[in-house]
Amino acid sequence: MNGRNLMIAVLSVFMGLMMACDATVHEYPVPDKSFVVIEPNVDRLPPLYYKEVFYDEEWNCTIKNLEEEHSKPYIPDEDFAMRIILDVYEKKSGKNRIVQ
Repeated sequence: MNGRNLMIAVLSVFMGLMMACDATVHEYPVPDKSFVVIEPNVDRLPPLYYKEVFYDEEWNCTIKNLEEEHSKPYIPDEDFAMRIILDVYEKKSGKNRIVQ
């Protein structure tokens, strides 16, 4: 009887360890949550070009500043009724801004 109780205890501990191991193996990290504010631009003018960026074969960067001029206008296909462009920026300050 003593050996039987010992065997049950060992099996119980073993099963407990197996279940604990299974729970930790299948635990996935929770990603950080970010608050993203998307502000649509309702200006009908094309965006301004400020600079051109060139890369050579060795990925060296050359930046050429341009005069502020509008890009070529976008002409949609006849099947499109509206075009929406959203610019998403990362805010550097620690304060949250909520637009309602």
